[in-house]
Amino acid sequence: MSFFEGSKDITIRGGTFIAQRLESSQRAFDFLASKALPSAFHMADADVFHSTCLPNTRVKILEQLKSWANRKTMSNAFIMWLNGAAGGGKTAIARTIAQWCQAEGILLGEFFFSRADGARDRIGSLAATLAYRMATLTLLPAKDAITEAVAHDPHIFSASLAEQITRLVLEPFNREAPSGIVPHVIILDGSMSVCRMLNRTCSGSAYEDITSAQSRTTNSSL
Repeated sequence: MSFFEGSKDITIRGGTFIAQRLESSQRAFDFLASKALPSAFHMADADVFHSTCLPNTRVKILEQLKSWANRKTMSNAFIMWLNGAAGGGKTAIARTIAQWCQAEGILLGEFFFSRADGARDRIGSLAATLAYRMATLTLLPAKDAITEAVAHDPHIFSASLAEQITRLVLEPFNREAPSGIVPHVIILDGSMSVCRMLNRTCSGSAYEDITSAQSRTTNSSL
C-alpha cells in the first residue's frame, strides 16, 4: 500500500518516512506476545512446586488473602499489600494465592519480578504481560479489544506504564468483562525497588488514581 495513497499534488524534499502497520489482528497479537514475559507467570519456573506453600502451612494468612480476593472482607480495600522480611516466604504465598485465584476463576493477571532475571527486574513488560495473560487465558473476550489497541498504535509499548495499563488492561477489561463473577485479581510480586520504579513511573492523573486506591489499601504482615 502506498504511503500517500489517494493523495495529489504532493511535493517532498528530503526526510525519511517510516510506516509501521499492523493490518491483521493476528499480527497485532503476535506483536503483543513478543513484548510479554511468560516467565513472569506463577507457573513458569521449573521449581514452582518447591516455591508454593506446603499443605497446612500459612493457613491464617492464606485465608485472609482468599477472603479479600473474594471480596468477603475489606471490600473497600482495592490493594492488599503483603510485607515481611526478605526470605520470609512472600513469593511462595503469592504463588499459592495465584494458583487458587486461577482455580476460582478470579485471576486476571500476575507478574513475578525477579532480580535474578534481567528481563523480570524491570517494569517495561508489565502491561504487555498482563494483557497477554488476559487475551490467552483469564479474560478471552478481551482479546479483540487488546489486539485492536495494539493495531491502532503499535508504539503503545513505548508509552508510559500508566498509559499502557489504561489502554491494554483497564479499557479492554471495562469493555469486555462479563457480569457476575469475573477475573479481577492482579498479583504483583517483587521487592521494594520494584515499588520505587512503579512510583517513579506514575504521574499526573495516573498518580492520583493510584494514591486514591492506596487510601483504600489494607496491609498484612508476615
